[in-house]
Amino acid sequence: MSHRESYMPGSAAGAEVRKDGDKWTLVLVRDLRHPPAKVWQALTDPAHLREMGAVRRRQEPRDRRDR
Repeated sequence: MSHRESYMPGSAAGAEVRKDGDKWTLVLVRDLRHPPAKVWQALTDPAHLREMGAVRRRQEPRDRRDR
């Protein structure tokens, strides 16, 4: 993903929340300029997820007093 600094996420307007028993589902529909295969790869390929910042290594919680 390029131009990360200028990325401004859109609002969740139009989001739909569904409840089925104890299971909740949040549905967000977006029109993307990329072909579906490229979007799917970005969402499922670990290398792409790391590039987007969606997957980060786990860090130990920091003590707030250390700040």
